[in-house]
Amino acid sequence: MAALFQIAGSSLPQVYGWGEPIGARSLALDTDIVPAGWAFSIWGIIFIWSLIFALYAAGRSVDRAALADKITWPAIGAFSMNGVWGLYTPFFGLTILSEIIILLGLFCALFAALASSRFPAKTASERFLIAAPLGLVAGWLTAASFVGGSSVLLGQGVEMTNVVMVSILGAATVFAGLIILNRPSPTYAFAIFWALAAVISKNLDGGNQTIIYAAATAIGALVLVTLYSLKRRSV
Repeated sequence: MAALFQIAGSSLPQVYGWGEPIGARSLALDTDIVPAGWAFSIWGIIFIWSLIFALYAAGRSVDRAALADKITWPAIGAFSMNGVWGLYTPFFGLTILSEIIILLGLFCALFAALASSRFPAKTASERFLIAAPLGLVAGWLTAASFVGGSSVLLGQGVEMTNVVMVSILGAATVFAGLIILNRPSPTYAFAIFWALAAVISKNLDGGNQTIIYAAATAIGALVLVTLYSLKRRSV
């Protein structure tokens, strides 16, 4: 139900014209570290993969006790917060409360992603159906919490200077690096790289060169952290 609500919360306002489109809300408070529009297509993958996870978790061929205790409830929390955010934002915009909703979803998603990486998966398909989708959700919500936070700050009257934006990217890089060191699914790192690549793409055509360098540096640093984490995992 939570996986379906996650989809409905983001889709129904667009279908029925409730409030103002989220894209328009975002453009009204755009900053140089908000990813290019194409990056948000990742939500389609998140919705489908989350629904597949939910269907698998409801099946009988998995260790139900371990899955429910360690993973399912925080996943429900993450999906639900995504749905709430999708319903809230068209009506009220990018506000402090919308950021709190994302942060609550991020907390739940990180809990689920880190727990799923330690789930006693018996096959590669179980890792694909459990750890991978939850890692993707957690990674994208990590990016959304920081870059979306820049829009919220702009709405609160904070001037988005290069120093402020680079500081936000730096904080996001450190945060993501610490999570990667805790060995979530590689899809977590992929979502971060996806967001940073979209930030670079947005600024390539006469955009903010400082942000391009900062985002490229963040990608380089996180690649090193990811390689180190993979090496630790293989030992």
